[in-house]
Amino acid sequence: MVGGDYKTKFAFSLFAIIVLCTHCKFVHGRRLAIQTNKGMLMHEGTSEDGDVIDCVEINKQPAFNHPLLRNHSIQMKPNFQSSGLSANNKNQVIYQSWHKNGECPKGTIPIVRTQNFNCPPPNPPIPLANHTFENQARPVYEYAHVTVTHALFTGAQAYFNVWHPKTFNDECSKAQVWILGGLDRDPNDLNTIETGWMVSGDDDRTRLFVYWTIDPFIAIGGSIDPDSIYNGLQREIQLIVRKDQITGNWWLKVGDRIVGYWPNKIFNIGLHVCGTEIKWGGAVLNKNVDNHHTATQMGSGHFPGEGFGKASFIRNLGYYDYSNNLVTKGLYIDRIYATRPSCYDVKLGDHGAANYGTHLYFGGSGFSMDCL
Repeated sequence: MVGGDYKTKFAFSLFAIIVLCTHCKFVHGRRLAIQTNKGMLMHEGTSEDGDVIDCVEINKQPAFNHPLLRNHSIQMKPNFQSSGLSANNKNQVIYQSWHKNGECPKGTIPIVRTQNFNCPPPNPPIPLANHTFENQARPVYEYAHVTVTHALFTGAQAYFNVWHPKTFNDECSKAQVWILGGLDRDPNDLNTIETGWMVSGDDDRTRLFVYWTIDPFIAIGGSIDPDSIYNGLQREIQLIVRKDQITGNWWLKVGDRIVGYWPNKIFNIGLHVCGTEIKWGGAVLNKNVDNHHTATQMGSGHFPGEGFGKASFIRNLGYYDYSNNLVTKGLYIDRIYATRPSCYDVKLGDHGAANYGTHLYFGGSGFSMDCL
């Protein structure tokens, strides 16, 4: 059971993922050397959607403000071959919207300056159907996801169908993967790594996000486009998280590009060795404004029964086992869960395309006569 200090672990924090993508692009080519109060020399650019992109020296990025990362030596590449499904897909979302012009100077990495698009962290941080917590208020997050628990995990991957769900009342809607560790010991040892896309009501753009939970809540998110079209062209983004078994760092790959890593030092016993659960699916923050369910959508805003091209999908689910083997074929799903199926639901897919592997459809419209 969790004592009263559990919530303190979810205070907002600066980046704890170390970014290595030194040649990522930024827009409009306006390069102005500035000095911040943290002593980080930057260049600045403004994207066409209004984001201000700072190009920060790789050795001075905000991750190093974390007390556990002082004097950290940057690992420039993982100690494993970059394997997984091919990212060569004509429907792949290959850039965030600020990537259309220019680039950060060599030796710097791009960071979105103003990050007012964060969702408040849930408490507990993930849906825990088999666990209870002291003093737990009515959950304000609702979920629709699938879970695997039958192995020890060192990574996860999938293709995420990209949409732009409607959001209201400063709520948010997410499609993501969770890697969890520590629940088999004590909820106090819970760690999660999370990545995916989200839309936040006060921002109204689809963004790539990265979270971690042991001390924090972070997002790296420039907006991404284009979105999928209902009953038309489907867009997707491939996300891979994988642990380096030599250094213990957890690496993030987006499409064919290594982005950076979560240093092993930031985790306690929960993810220090491996993960014990992986979840893929959606989440919505429901504030119950006016004492009824939110109209914030999940996924495409349509229910999974509508199928391909209409409901949001996550395809080619896969995980890396403790021996670093990638498991995709015949992947067994241990649990399918939706907080309120009349509001948002999830089901395993039966799309006939051979390259879809194990996949799911998820989402919903939120408030309706069946979801009050």
